[in-house]
Amino acid sequence: MLRNLLIGLIVLMSTPALGHTYAARVDEAVWHLDPSPLKCRLWQAVPNYGDAVFEVAAGESLRFYMDLYRPVSKAGQAKMVIEAPEWRDGLTPRSIGTT
Repeated sequence: MLRNLLIGLIVLMSTPALGHTYAARVDEAVWHLDPSPLKCRLWQAVPNYGDAVFEVAAGESLRFYMDLYRPVSKAGQAKMVIEAPEWRDGLTPRSIGTT
């Protein structure tokens, strides 16, 4: 699944009517890893939005969160989607979560 995320795009929409799309382009996407015996953290910057972070501490469940660059002005809905890169256009986008 992390491989799919590596080649996918993270899309976040603030509201259905006035949605904003934030995406990490495949050619700019860089995953960073901060491993330790107590906590492992994998993250990727999403331009103009924040860092998409996967984190797991020893004995805990995997956790995903967005570490935002600036506070959100108002609450809304968000949707996270995995999309195929341009050269794999036959694959259908897959929703992996909403708030």
